[in-house]
Amino acid sequence: MDKRINFIFQIISILIFFLSIILFYNRYIFITSDSIFLFLIIISMPILLLFVSLLLRKISNALPVYGNTFYVFFLIVMLISFYRYPMFWFVLISLFLAFISDWELVNEMDEAIIRLPAFAGTIIFMIYLGGLISVSLPTRAPVIIESDISLFKGLGMIPLGLDVDGVFVLSENIDVLISPFIELVFFGVAVLVSENYYQIISYSSRHGSTIGSALSGLTSAFSCQCESFISLLPAVAALIIDVILIPVLLLSLTLLILTYVFVSHFYRSGRPIRSFFVRPKDSSVVYRLLIIMSTVFIPMLLAYLVSIGLEKNFIFFFVGGMAMVLSGFIFAMILFNIIRIKTTSIAIGSVLSVSGIMLSYMWFIPVLTFIAYSDPSFYAVMMITGYSAGIAIGAGYSIMPPLTRYTYLEYVSVVFNVVPLVIFYLSSVMEKHIWMFIPLIDQVWFSLSLWIAMLPVMWYTTHLSLNSFARTSFSINKRVIIGEHAD
Repeated sequence: MDKRINFIFQIISILIFFLSIILFYNRYIFITSDSIFLFLIIISMPILLLFVSLLLRKISNALPVYGNTFYVFFLIVMLISFYRYPMFWFVLISLFLAFISDWELVNEMDEAIIRLPAFAGTIIFMIYLGGLISVSLPTRAPVIIESDISLFKGLGMIPLGLDVDGVFVLSENIDVLISPFIELVFFGVAVLVSENYYQIISYSSRHGSTIGSALSGLTSAFSCQCESFISLLPAVAALIIDVILIPVLLLSLTLLILTYVFVSHFYRSGRPIRSFFVRPKDSSVVYRLLIIMSTVFIPMLLAYLVSIGLEKNFIFFFVGGMAMVLSGFIFAMILFNIIRIKTTSIAIGSVLSVSGIMLSYMWFIPVLTFIAYSDPSFYAVMMITGYSAGIAIGAGYSIMPPLTRYTYLEYVSVVFNVVPLVIFYLSSVMEKHIWMFIPLIDQVWFSLSLWIAMLPVMWYTTHLSLNSFARTSFSINKRVIIGEHAD
C-alpha cells in the first residue's frame, strides 16, 4: 500500500474516533466540566505521538509502528469501555482502519518479530501491574468521564506522580485511569525496551559464532529479562510509591537509555567500554577497598545496626541478609584470586550457585523467618548463612570458565530479582499475606525496596557480559588483522 493511502487510513480512523465522542456526547458519554480539557489532551496524546513518529520515519522505520501500535492500544481500551454502547461500532471501525495501517507499517519494519512483541508486551504488563484498568460493577449507567482529583478527593486522597491531570473513564465494562504523563512514560519506556531487545538479540546472535551460540543465547535471554524488569518499575511506581516516583522513574529511564547507547554505539561496533565494566587490578585502590568492605566494613556495620535493634525493621531484616550475601561473594572472589585454582568446571560452578541461592532464600520460608525475626541469636545464624551463601556463589563464579563467568553472574542476578518481584506481585496484586506476623503493607515495601536495590546490580552484571562479548570480538579481530599483516 502506498504511504499516502496508509496515511489517509490513519486520518479517517482518527476522524471516526472523534466523531464517536462528538455524536454521543451528553447522550451516552457524560464529561464533567473539570475534566473536558484534560480528556481532550488525553485522547489527543496518542494521535500526537503517532504524527511525531511518522515525521521521524527517516531516523528509524520502527518509530511509525510504535506510534501506530500505541494508538491501536488506546483504541482497544476505548472499545472495551464502549462495549454495549452505540459508539462501540464507530470505535470498532476506527480500530479496524488503524489495524490495516499498522499491518502495512509492520511490513516495512526491520526485525518486527522482535520489536513488536516486546513493545506490545511491555505496554500490557505496565498497564496490568500499574492497576490502570479494573473491572467495574454491573450497571446500566452511561459512560462517565471524571477527573481523578474529584474522585480522589471523595476518598480523602490527592493524585500524585503519574496520576496528576488524569481522568477516570467509568463504564459498565471497565474503569480506566489515564493521564498524559502515563501515556508519555509508558510509550517512552516501551519504545526503549523494544529497541533494547532488538539491539541485544541482534548483537548476541551476531557474536554467537565467536563465543558459542548457546552462551550468546543465554546472555541474550538474561539481558532481555533485565530490560523487562527495569521497564516494569515505572508502572509499579505509579501504583504505590508516588512519594519517590521521580527518582524511581529517572533510575528506570537512565538504565534503559544507557543500555541503548552502550549496545547500539559501542558493543555492536565491536568497541568494549574499558573504563566502566572492568575488573579492578589487584594493586588498585578500588580492589583494596573491596577487600576492606567485604571482610570488615559491611559485617561491622550490620553488627552495629543489629545492636540498636534495627533488625525489627522488616526492610533491613532482609536487605541486611542480602548485604551479607554480597560481602561473602566479594570475599570468595578475592580468596580464589589469591589461591588461583586452575581447574574450571561449569557443573561444579552451577551446583555451588544453586546451593548458594537456596541458602540465601531459605530464611524467606515463613516459619524460619519468624524464628529469625523473634530471636536475635537466630538472626545472627541467618547472617552467617547469608555470608556462606555468598561464598558459595563466589566460588561457583571463580571456577567457571572465563567466557561463561559473566553470563553466570547474569543468571544469579536475575534470580535474585525474580524473587522480590514475585513477592511484590503476591503482596500488592493478589494481596497474599506471606508472613502473618507483619502488616501486608510492610511486605509490599520490603519486596519493592529489595527489587529497586537489586535492579542496578542486575543491570551492571548484564553489561559485564555484553561488554565481554565486545572485548572478545575486538581481541579476535585484532589478532586477525595482525595475522594478515604480519609481514
